Amino acid sequence: MRDYIREMRQYVGHRPILLVGACVVVLDDQGRLLLEHRMDNHAWGLPGGAHEPGETVEESARRELFEETGLLCDDLSLFGVYSGPELFYEYPNGDQVHNVTLAYLCRAYRGTLAVSGESHEVKFFALSELPAEEEISPPLRPVLRDIKEWMQTDQKPTREARTPIDVELELVALENKTVLQHLLELCRHDYSEFDGNAVGPHGLFGYKYLDHYWTEAGRYPFLIKVSGQIAGFALIREMSEHTATNPPYSVAEFFVLRGYRRSGIGKAAAHQLFDRFSPGRWIVGTTLQNTQARQFWCNVIGAYTQGAFEESENENHRVLEFTN
Repeated sequence: MRDYIREMRQYVGHRPILLVGACVVVLDDQGRLLLEHRMDNHAWGLPGGAHEPGETVEESARRELFEETGLLCDDLSLFGVYSGPELFYEYPNGDQVHNVTLAYLCRAYRGTLAVSGESHEVKFFALSELPAEEEISPPLRPVLRDIKEWMQTDQKPTREARTPIDVELELVALENKTVLQHLLELCRHDYSEFDGNAVGPHGLFGYKYLDHYWTEAGRYPFLIKVSGQIAGFALIREMSEHTATNPPYSVAEFFVLRGYRRSGIGKAAAHQLFDRFSPGRWIVGTTLQNTQARQFWCNVIGAYTQGAFEESENENHRVLEFTN
C-alpha cells in the first residue's frame, strides 16, 4: 500500500486524497484496551492502517493487527464505520488525507504481544487509565470516544461475558447416512454457483462419493452440531494418492447452514477437526471462483497456525497447506 500511496503522491503532491483503512479494538480478559504509541505522530492509537488493493477490509484489519502487535484475532466483528471532517488529517510531512475507517472489535486472540517498527510501545489500558484525548492520534479520537462510552456501560465486553459457542463434531454412523445426504443437497446447491453442477432428472444434485465414507478406510464424515442441533457437516479424507505413509488430510466438503454462519461456528468446528487429526499435514483447496471460501479458510487456518501456512494456485484451485 505504501507503494500505491507513494505513486499517488507523485501525481497529487500533498493535496488531500481519500484513504480507506481499518483499525482493531482489542480487549483482553480484564476488559482492557490495546493501544500503540505511534512513531509517525508520537500519539497513541489503535492498531491499524491502510487498506491494500485486492484484499477485503477485514483482511486489512487482521493483517495490520498482526504486523503491528504480533497478535492474530480469532473473533473479529465490525464495531463502527467512521468518516467526515473529524477524520481529515495532515501528516507531519504535509500529506493530507480524508480517512474512511472501519473499526473492528476483537475479544479473542492469540500470539505474543510485540512492538513493531511503527510504534514505540504497545500496551493494554484499563478504562480509567486511557490517555487523554489530546494524546490520541487525531483521526482515531472519534473511535476512542465511542469505545470509552461503550466500555462505561454495565455490559463490558470481556470474553467471560460472551455466550460460549457449544460446537461439537459427531461422526456419522451408516444408519444416519440419509441425514448427511440431505445436507449435501443444500451444500451442492450453494456450490453450484461456482462449479456449474446441475440437478439430475429427479431434482437432486447427488454426491457420488457419499457411500465411500462407509466403505473405504481413511474417510471420516462428521455432523457439526451446536447445542445438540445440526448446524452443518464436514467430510475429511486421507489423501493416500499422495503417499501411502502418513498421507495428508483433506477437507473434501465443509458446510455450515446459513442460520449459523458469521458467528464463529465454522471456525470452531474447523479447529476441532484440525485438533482431532493432529499431528498431521493438511491440504485445503477452494475453487478460484469461490472467493468467500478462500477468505474463510485463510482466516481459519491463519488463526490456527498463527500464519504458518503456505498458499498456492493451480489452474482451477487455490490451495492452502499446513502441518499441525
